[in-house]
Amino acid sequence: MSEKEASAEEQREAEALAAELDGRTPPSVAPADALETAALLKAGQAGMALSPERSEALLEQVLDSAPPRSSWLGIGRLLPMAAALAAVVLLILVFTGKTPGPETVLALPRPGPELLQAQAAATAGDIGKLRAEMHSYRRELYAALALRYRGRP
Repeated sequence: MSEKEASAEEQREAEALAAELDGRTPPSVAPADALETAALLKAGQAGMALSPERSEALLEQVLDSAPPRSSWLGIGRLLPMAAALAAVVLLILVFTGKTPGPETVLALPRPGPELLQAQAAATAGDIGKLRAEMHSYRRELYAALALRYRGRP
């Protein structure tokens, strides 16, 4: 791939830029962006820095021209978000927070005095009677649970 010859206009712009970089007065054909770039390069090579006063003035100018900053959690955005959150909580409570009424409470069988006596006897070492009584009580309990939750005994 070969380089094309520079056009007459490109040649004039290059000469103007070179003249600016050398400190000579550039001809009027130099493009503005090339002159700005040349000024930046010249300032960078010379180690130039803005004075504190000029720096503050530029900062104020930039901040004044900047659009106002909008807060992500501004009141205009916070209220709809709070309303949506309240609606979600309300829906969760309505659909999952129902407490069983008296008609849905399951009455479990109470342990009889035989089971309680067998438990007392088990503390003295007679565990055989406790096993038999627990087996009988569990059968009654499981039957009540099956009736309530499966609809059959």
